[in-house]
Amino acid sequence: MRLLLLALLVAAGITQPGGAGTTIFFEDSSHADAGGDGAYSFADIAAKFPVDFIDNGTAEKSYRSKVTLQNGDGSGTAVTVMSDTLVTVVFDASKTYATSNIGQSNRTTQWGTKINNFAAKDGCKIRFATTPVMRGTMNLYGCQLRSGQGFTMLPGFGASPVPGVGELIGNTFNAGNTNSSFGSPSSGNFAVIQNNNFVGVGVNGFIANFGGDSEDGSVFSGTGMSRFISSAVAQLNLSRPRFTGSPTNADIRDVHGSGIDWNFAEPTWSQNAVQFEVAAGVSEWWGFGVEVFDSKSPFARLANISVELIDVFGATVVDAVTDSEGQISFNSGVALNRVKLRRHTTGPTITEQGPFLLKANHKGTINYTYATLQQEVVWPGRDYAFGRQLQNVFLSVQLQNVTGTPTPWNERVAP
Repeated sequence: MRLLLLALLVAAGITQPGGAGTTIFFEDSSHADAGGDGAYSFADIAAKFPVDFIDNGTAEKSYRSKVTLQNGDGSGTAVTVMSDTLVTVVFDASKTYATSNIGQSNRTTQWGTKINNFAAKDGCKIRFATTPVMRGTMNLYGCQLRSGQGFTMLPGFGASPVPGVGELIGNTFNAGNTNSSFGSPSSGNFAVIQNNNFVGVGVNGFIANFGGDSEDGSVFSGTGMSRFISSAVAQLNLSRPRFTGSPTNADIRDVHGSGIDWNFAEPTWSQNAVQFEVAAGVSEWWGFGVEVFDSKSPFARLANISVELIDVFGATVVDAVTDSEGQISFNSGVALNRVKLRRHTTGPTITEQGPFLLKANHKGTINYTYATLQQEVVWPGRDYAFGRQLQNVFLSVQLQNVTGTPTPWNERVAP
């Protein structure tokens, strides 16, 4: 009997070793239960256990799950892929979707279709009754996911952090009133997090961990929580995040410890609370650009003109040469064509990096047809009760053309 039970526990395919009303496992997507296409789908599960995973018979496929579904049987390590599109799944009370912590490097959950790094389509609509604990590789595209008890999404393969695993593009995550994790210091972070909507209602920061290098264009919204993000991840780079709602304490609580700064590029703050409750070290970056042209002809953009921007401490933050369009490009990653304007530290304390000094045509191969330019740049923004909302800056820089016919000079000689 013991040998038979062990065989059942490690069996590949779609299984329910505990019998009706218990968790359904799926293992090894090369098994015949996966239908021969290399991935399990919700239809495959409904075909195998129609009593506990019910096909509602709708035109756009929808299912009721009376039990928890798990990617991986808890013992096997075979490649196991769950993939589907345009499906609705509603889990009964206390039931959810989970991923085995065994063989995580071979476990993939993919719902929806990726268009590119900024857009997705054909996502799934899934309502979890309790926290989904998902591991391994998660590629979620255009999905609408709701959980009354938050999300735990741990990209990576176990105890050693493996950054850059899986993608979240164009999804909505409604976290209910429970903290969520999207990446963690111990498991790793997502490779791409783009244009998602994170919604929460709760009494704490509804995202406890949120980490990676490419979170771009995501919206964090909700009411009743203390803050939108309260995280200890070692490094967090957010590009164009937008915070909307009314947190009671602050938009962000940063407790990642000293060392590497977090980087927020072009954040739109909620303006209903202070920006940071605690800040171990966060740099705030904003877009900067110039277009250099001839003062005598605004359509004559000037190439190969040196451009330098110097902060209030005397440090050069931009050092570039104009291209054929008279424009510049500098830095990389989250700082691409952006300037660090502020640093938020313990207190929280804000260290302003400006005002700045702009210089043009002043070094390198100077174009002597034009004068050297030097001007102060005071960064624009809008003050509100709890802080200041900054904005991007693009300057049209006019260089004085010093060529032309000399002014006549008539000298009078005394008799």
